[in-house]
Amino acid sequence: MTGDMGTVLLSHNYVTEEPSPCHLSIAKNERTTNMLYIATALYIEAKPVIEYFKLKRNNEDHYFQVFHNDIIALIITGVGKVNSAIGVSHILSQHTLKEEDCIVNIGICGAGTEDAGIGRAYLINKITDHETGRDFYPDVLMRHPFEEADIETYASPVTTESNLSAKLCDMESSGFYQAASKFFSPHQIYMIKIVSDRLEGERLKEDFILELIHNNLEAIDKFLAVIAESFQKEEILQADERRMIAGVIQGLRLTEAQKNQLVKACENYKIRKDKTNSVNVLDFLKEYENLRVKTKDEGKKLFRQIIGKLSE
Repeated sequence: MTGDMGTVLLSHNYVTEEPSPCHLSIAKNERTTNMLYIATALYIEAKPVIEYFKLKRNNEDHYFQVFHNDIIALIITGVGKVNSAIGVSHILSQHTLKEEDCIVNIGICGAGTEDAGIGRAYLINKITDHETGRDFYPDVLMRHPFEEADIETYASPVTTESNLSAKLCDMESSGFYQAASKFFSPHQIYMIKIVSDRLEGERLKEDFILELIHNNLEAIDKFLAVIAESFQKEEILQADERRMIAGVIQGLRLTEAQKNQLVKACENYKIRKDKTNSVNVLDFLKEYENLRVKTKDEGKKLFRQIIGKLSE
């Protein structure tokens, strides 16, 4: 079971090969720059990912091992659901998150049944916390190359399948999901678990874990590319419309929440009124663009007026 290493389960030789073309980088470089966050419990689980995506160590982070490039930030949280929750909260609180961002937990797990083959990767569709009995359900809304499975998270290593209620088990998923869900919606949270043992109680060699992760990297890369593409948003507003909205926001002294509401309302209005994206249906905002209110109440009144027009 994940996090439990040391003695021999199987002996494999991990070989570092020249990485294949990175599907995730290609997908994201063609479009905009949303961020993908990755959490692993152990460095040995992260090492193939770090090498594959050519991530660099962030030496300014003194609390966790964090690696990143322009499109990925990876954190090694440590073993267990509490450490996973702390690590996820740490890295997500360090960044300005966007609706297009998402987070993925990659790691090994145990399995109680023989139909879960050693080395097979699963996308998790249900998490049960063994200690609390609570269930959590990530949204799996896209096509993917993995089998789906449920997983049960324990506070300590599992050495018998007698109490296992799910197909898989680990020590991080419930903590990872609960922390991630404070920052993201369920459709932005994913867990890829690779079966490493069938709860025999033996400890795992590092080379074996490296090989398990390495053998699934191409499938993981393609899946991450699909996620990245699915979260890309076509630009709805034209440049002159964005400038006009910025003038309204400044002139009416709108709060951050009002600003976000105005932009969203303008996007929705344009989608409803301008099917061809060929004319500026937001021209009526010009009468507000150069206004300068003296009080927040005055700005709030005009803001409601604009939102009312955008709701028509």
